Amino acid sequence: MEQMKSRRLRADEDTKKIKKEIDELNTQQHREKNEGNLILNNIQQLNLQLNDIKSEIEKNQAERIQVVDSKLKEEQDQIREKDCVAEMRTEYQSIQKEIAEKRKQVFATLAKVKDTKRQKRQTFNLFENV
Repeated sequence: MEQMKSRRLRADEDTKKIKKEIDELNTQQHREKNEGNLILNNIQQLNLQLNDIKSEIEKNQAERIQVVDSKLKEEQDQIREKDCVAEMRTEYQSIQKEIAEKRKQVFATLAKVKDTKRQKRQTFNLFENV
């Protein structure tokens, strides 16, 4: 009987130890589970931040492309304007040459008219003197 009591006490102590170990394991398991959840939450937050960074990078790249495109367009516009100015300058010079030629023709015509008038006067004067 004493032996049974002794075995029963040991069994009770062993049971208490096992329950205590089970409780400790459960507590440790809960801690690890909580730590795992915290790690998952941190990973999710990091993913959100990473997505924000990617969006910002894409936005900046789009803005840079837009700036480059507008600079390129501006340069092309300037080239077109320079070409247009050069063309207008050439046309202006051509017109100036035409004007100079027309003036020469006008002065030549005026000189002919004056010469013709002078000749007519001389001829008229000759007939009057006769």
